[in-house]
Amino acid sequence: MVVTSTDDLKSLPKRLPSNVKMMQIIDCGGAQRYRAARKLKIANATRLFERSVARLTFSVSLRACEDVIESTDKRWLQLGILGLGNIGQEVLFGLEGLLKSPEYSKSFPFDSIVISEVRDARVGWCRRLRSQFEQLDISLSWDDLDKTLMSSDILIVAAHRGPTADPLLGAVEAELINANSWVIEVSEAGVVDKSAFPMQNDPPKPRYVWIPALSEQMKESTGMSLDLDPKEVARFVVRNLKRVSKGRPVDLVSIPDA
Repeated sequence: MVVTSTDDLKSLPKRLPSNVKMMQIIDCGGAQRYRAARKLKIANATRLFERSVARLTFSVSLRACEDVIESTDKRWLQLGILGLGNIGQEVLFGLEGLLKSPEYSKSFPFDSIVISEVRDARVGWCRRLRSQFEQLDISLSWDDLDKTLMSSDILIVAAHRGPTADPLLGAVEAELINANSWVIEVSEAGVVDKSAFPMQNDPPKPRYVWIPALSEQMKESTGMSLDLDPKEVARFVVRNLKRVSKGRPVDLVSIPDA
């Protein structure tokens, strides 16, 4: 069974027919919340979607840098990342690639990157990541939410959901962000209170962009969007199914009995 959207996943019955052995998730999350009548292998292909989101987020971030540098006369900026999940990591990989490119390394806009986690991060992994960027003369550190908000010129919000039912970024948090900064959100609904970032700029507010909405605007005006390449999805599904048929491990999680 292949599930291609969050709505499809929500519409599935709690107990699937016994002949369903594997579920392939294409462009939605929530697999871990699914409870089947027995153990069910769920192959998660969301990385395909996350890469396309990260590419657009990365592109918007570089455009935002131009705006901040022009309005503040700063030469170097700080990038803040709230929630270093798969999308945040993909953005960092893109930045690392840009730094290693002779064409762009001299005009790289960031001299520091600060990360605010909403879940515990692996110490060893954090140390390796910091070392990678320090070798490229970029400071990478972890800090709490308030300090990250106050110090970041470009803030990427990539948390799936907050630790409580309240938004991670509301009116109080928005006041901590410099008016010349950009907030670029790729999170699902409920993480950022969008009313805290009104379109009218009186008094001055940080520039706010929600990547899913931007994607829809781009699709209407340019034909570009975050839609996945069907051939790429098909290759991923076929590769996973072949690995399963040969008894090899796949990119999956097993959901326990309800």
